[in-house]
Parts: sequence; structure tokens; C-alpha cells
Amino acid sequence: MTSRRSPLRAVAQVLPLSLAALSALSPSAALLSARRGLGDPGRISGHRAAMTPLYSTWRELDVAWRHLVRSGAIRTQVPAGDGRQVLTGLEFRAAEIVFFARTEDEAPAFGESSAAPQSRGEGQFLVTLLPTRALRPPATPKLGELPPYDPQTDSFVTGPLRLELRQRLGQLRGLLDREWEVHFNISPGEKDGHYLLFPSLEEPQNNRAQELLRQDAQDLTLFCRAANAEAPGLNYCVNYNAPRAGASQNHIHAHAWRRPEGQRYAVEIAMERGALASWGKGYDGVEVCLSELDYPAFALHVSATNVGDDHETASVAIGSAVRDVLDMLEEQQPSLGRLTHNLCGLGGQVVLFVRRAEAEVAPDFPTLKIGSAQMCGMFQVESFDQFEAANADTIGASLQHTRPQDQEALRRCLDEWSSASAENNTR
Repeated sequence: MTSRRSPLRAVAQVLPLSLAALSALSPSAALLSARRGLGDPGRISGHRAAMTPLYSTWRELDVAWRHLVRSGAIRTQVPAGDGRQVLTGLEFRAAEIVFFARTEDEAPAFGESSAAPQSRGEGQFLVTLLPTRALRPPATPKLGELPPYDPQTDSFVTGPLRLELRQRLGQLRGLLDREWEVHFNISPGEKDGHYLLFPSLEEPQNNRAQELLRQDAQDLTLFCRAANAEAPGLNYCVNYNAPRAGASQNHIHAHAWRRPEGQRYAVEIAMERGALASWGKGYDGVEVCLSELDYPAFALHVSATNVGDDHETASVAIGSAVRDVLDMLEEQQPSLGRLTHNLCGLGGQVVLFVRRAEAEVAPDFPTLKIGSAQMCGMFQVESFDQFEAANADTIGASLQHTRPQDQEALRRCLDEWSSASAENNTR
């Protein structure tokens, strides 16, 4: 393996502009700083000025998010089901970020009701609804295969909605100095921060389909571990949706969002209950353990057991194990059926969900794509009808619906993974 930097510098190089100084800037100056200083590198493409890339810490991303909210950048106009045009987004009221929804005449879209998220606990699960999303006409999920990747139609890199035109939140550094751009989600699911993560769009090889390569899995593991080590109170969730597992865009990307402080998802609680089964394998001297959780969906807690706080070494091994398992399951597709997956990082821990490709929606929620949030036990819904229908039984059944049909065959594949020799080139 190559020489290693310190764990957190592998992810985030502290900016010359301090956190306190950035917080003190005016919104316009802070936005300029967020755009230039928090990662608008332009090292490769000729259409951006060349400059030395600067990398963001997870706390600095939080500061940049708050400044973008204050500037009015995170808002969009949507057609409501009744024909109205409604402006929805985030704004500050006093010192708190809140969701809002207003009609063209500035009237609240919900009358006297609040645009704030509605939520309730249902057993081990949490059900949430953003009323601003419920304003839209009923969604028709784009089920079936995503179209093949085509850079000419990729809305992330071409056309009026391309990310190049959007103010960038920052930039993260993965293993081997790989650059990831951080953009804000124009329709966030969490008010305190919902980011889109892309391997640098300046690199032509990163304009590719939504497929989790080995280096992607390693970098996302590193981001998960470093976010928890650097800013545990910000309670980040880093996650990836594969095609037929919640992904709606066929361009490689992941999500990260801030959860309320102290909030935990049901799958995190499942980690504390112990494993139903476990498998182990060594990667360049690092022992990687896959633990099947006692959970409605088929969830594997992927951990490195002998590296302590060496986040880079752990991430190389964990990401390699994730990719090796996915490759093995793909090779066994004739016997296992078509499978897909979600990769989620919470509280510094990584969970791989293995699921049936035909179960992107569930019978109780036929118009709701089940992605990473739902798989983790945060059942985000998109209509008042879905909110009413969600309870511990229907959520549990929906997660069980994603389980592979032949789970014993899947476990035999994991036995084979555990007994096979790991490749030395984990890079």
C-alpha cells in the first residue's frame, strides 16, 4: 500500500479562511468565499480559472449551507396540484432554518398550517413528510431501468440545470487525492443540510453511469468515518442509491445530509442487538467483518476490526470488501436473481443493504421509491396519503419486501467471499 497521510487530512484540508471569519462575512461575501474558497478548483477544464484546489471540512460545509440559505439560494418554484405556482425552499426565521411555501401573491401555501416537516415515531421507525413536496402533483416513479448513460442528455453536466451554474458548497478530498464536488440539493430532505457528492466533474472519466466503483466505495467510507470523527454533533448520513434502489439519475453521485443532533435510525439500533451471522476476511492485514443485522431488510454491517482510528486504512479495506461482495453477487445472478444495493454511512459505521431489483417500490407504497433513507428506517414519504398509511407494520413489510428471494444462497456466497483470498491491490 502507498504511504498514508493523517486520517482527517485524507478528507479535509483546513482552509486559509477560518470558520469564525467565514461566519462573520456578509451573506454576499460569504457566498463568494463559499464558491471560491470552499472548492471551485477548475484545475483541468479550460472554462474555469486555474487555481489550487481548497478542501472543505464537514463543519465548513455546514457554514456554507447556512450562508446559502440566508442568501435565498435554496429555493425553487413548483407547480402545485391545483394549478398554482408555489415558491418553496428554506429561509431563516430568527436563528433557525425553516421550510417555507408561498404562492405568487406571497400568501402561505398552506394557509394557517405550517410548511414544517411532519414526523412521528412508529415503533423503531420514524415517518416524515415534507408538506412542500406534497404540494406537487402525485409522483409517478421512473421505474424500470434507468436509460444508459449519455453525456449529451446528462442534466448534471449539460443544459440549463447543469451543476456548473449552481453555487458549489465545497469540495472533499478522498483517497489518493481524488476530488469530490459538494453541491446543494435544490429540494432538500433535511433543512440543516442536504448535499450531493460527485467525483470531480472536471475529470472526463467521472462523467459515467451510477455504478459504485471500488474507489467510490472507499471514498464514501472515508467521508462517513471522517465526518463522524471531525463533527459528530452534526450527525451526518452519507449514502449511495444504486439503480433500482432509489436512484433517479444515471450519473455517479451520492448524498449526504445532516440529521438533528442525537437522532438515530432504526438500522443503527439494530447494530447494537448483535449479529445473526458474520463473515470475516483479511485485506492487506486489515480484518473486515460483515455482520448480518437483525433487521427487516437484508443489512450487512461492514467494519474493520483492527485499525482503530486509522480512517484511511479502514476505508481502503471496507470499500474493497464492499466492491468484492457486489462483484461476487453479480456473478451469481443466475441463481440469486437480479440484486441491487444501497451503501449507507451513519455515525462512522457502514451498512450495505442487499436487495431485490424488482422491489424498488412496495405494495403498500406503490408510488414511493425506497432509497437509502427508507432502508435505514427514516421513512420519508411524499404525500399525505402515504403519511397516513405508514406505520410499523407497513414499513416493516416494505423493508422485508426488498429482501433477496433466496437468502440462503446469498449467505453461501458470503461464505465463499470469506474463504477466498483477498486481492492485494485494494487500491
